[in-house]
Order: sequence, then structure tokens, then C-alpha cells
Amino acid sequence: MAPSKRYRTFNNDTTKFDLDSDFILAIIHYDGFSERLLHFEVFIDKNFNFYCLLDSFKGSILNSNEAFKLELTSILPDNIKEQVAHLLLQNLGDINEKYTFENLAITDIGSQLILVNNSNETINISIEGELKNYNLNKNERVLEKVISDVRVWIENLYEKIT
Repeated sequence: MAPSKRYRTFNNDTTKFDLDSDFILAIIHYDGFSERLLHFEVFIDKNFNFYCLLDSFKGSILNSNEAFKLELTSILPDNIKEQVAHLLLQNLGDINEKYTFENLAITDIGSQLILVNNSNETINISIEGELKNYNLNKNERVLEKVISDVRVWIENLYEKIT
């Protein structure tokens, strides 16, 4: 289901993003400074349909200057649907809002922004690098599994269509 309005908006009062109430989860991923500059945004609704925006370069910026953009809408694959459902049953209060390498600036590292609608608020989780590189509790490992599964799924789609 493609959203009929903006799927995320910046809330100046909270200085965080609000996820549209039609969605339960969003994963926004940036490769960082890499050959292909892959960026994707996956929005998952309450019925486990997804809306995905993907952009990159065909091949790499080293051998192509042709930008690549794609929008996809469909039903989430079963394995990811199960992982997302499992995540939503966890105590999300046990998950930090920011994962960063303190006192270190790595400008070419990838990052993710995770938005989870929980009750009447959107939880914003910002991750530098990959979550698996941090010391994780049980609920954070569940989140890491969701992020990893979505990334592998999108990477496979990207490889098939470029």
C-alpha cells in the first residue's frame, strides 16, 4: 500500500521523526560513502504490506553515472513478517535510541534510522554502522535480526534488478 500522505515527518517539538499512523515500522538505510551509494527506505504497514523506495547508481559510481531509482509495493516476505511480529512483542523500552561510536567520527560508515510506532508515539532509533557491532541485550538482538533480514532481502532485490 503506497502511502497517501507523507510516510514520515519531522516533529520540531520533539526533534524526532513521526511515522505515519498507517505504518508500524520503517527502516531507512544508507550504505555510507561507497561505490554504489545505496539508500533504501522500507515502510511496513499494520497488514505487513511494504512500501519501499530504493535509489543508487547502476553498478557503481566508478563505472556509471546513471542514477537508479525504484519504488516497490507488495506483501512482506514471510520470514521478515515473522521477525517484525516478534519485534513488536518485545519491550521496546529496552532498546536504546542512539548507537554511535563516541569520540570518533567515521564519515564513510553506513547508518540506519529505525522508526517504530508504539502506542501513540514513534520510537526513533539511530544506528551508526551495524547494530551487530554493539553490545546488545535480548531485545536489541531481535531488532538486529529484523534489520539484517530486511537488508539481505533488499540487497538481493537490488542485485537482481541492476
